[in-house]
Amino acid sequence: MHILKKPRQLSRKNSLWRDAALWFAGLPPDSAIHRLLQRLGTRHHADRTWLLPANNGNVRVITHQWYAKGISPALHERRKLSAATYQWVMRQIRRHHELYIASPDKIPQRFCDLRNQFMLQGTCSLYCVPIFSGGELVATIGHHKLRQPHCWTRSEREEMHQAAFVIGTLLVAQKISRRGESTAFQKGTEPQTSIYIKQGETSAAVPAVHILLVRAALNYSQVTLANGRSVTQYRSMDQWQQILPKHTFMRVHRSYIVNIKKIVRLDRNAGHWHITLANRETLHIGRQYRKELLQRLKKRTAGT
Repeated sequence: MHILKKPRQLSRKNSLWRDAALWFAGLPPDSAIHRLLQRLGTRHHADRTWLLPANNGNVRVITHQWYAKGISPALHERRKLSAATYQWVMRQIRRHHELYIASPDKIPQRFCDLRNQFMLQGTCSLYCVPIFSGGELVATIGHHKLRQPHCWTRSEREEMHQAAFVIGTLLVAQKISRRGESTAFQKGTEPQTSIYIKQGETSAAVPAVHILLVRAALNYSQVTLANGRSVTQYRSMDQWQQILPKHTFMRVHRSYIVNIKKIVRLDRNAGHWHITLANRETLHIGRQYRKELLQRLKKRTAGT
């Protein structure tokens, strides 16, 4: 006779990775990353938790973030650090495999641009973990603490390192997948790219082909979808240019990025250029974008 034992309860730590496994297995990648950042930020008493993919040079653009109730989102504008500051940050990260700044006073005075960035964000403490692949920096995951300094515990820092490994594995897999999609596109198959769209407290990955237009709106942007809906995002136009597929989208005005395949008409009258989109919306074309737009429309018509 066998006596069935009561299943052992999962520890608080193990339940995190059980949930994370379910998120990454069953949700779109962007939604899974957002869920993990939300759980880490809540568990670690952070005010903001973010993911910062590596970009060219020292340009820093946050693509995913969670922020506590009553806390405003982190700024999305592209901010550049001086070469000396960037080298110092990278040296600290590579030496310690993490970067912890207890307060702005701990930043060497010669790195005033980093101090100014802390003041602009209202950051009191910062903790971040790099994500490397093959010795190359892929991204950084981190916490901001506002209002008062904070010290993260050893177990919390270990969880951040584990989260960095999980997210890093996903990012590398996505990079490999995109390479395959790019090859398929060259053979005539359209790559399917999804964009992370946040609406209130929920988020979803929207296929890029369903986006008609991105319009600047002060510090925000308004996204018009093919189904007629419009959603507001806390993303700059520069950030949209980085994440939208370049073979499909183009900036045609300082305030507009459009889906080239959704343009149904181009009008040129007395030096004024306008395009009409599939939803019948008409947009003015900036002078500096006209030549490239005409070339891309001709290529589209020719089927190249």
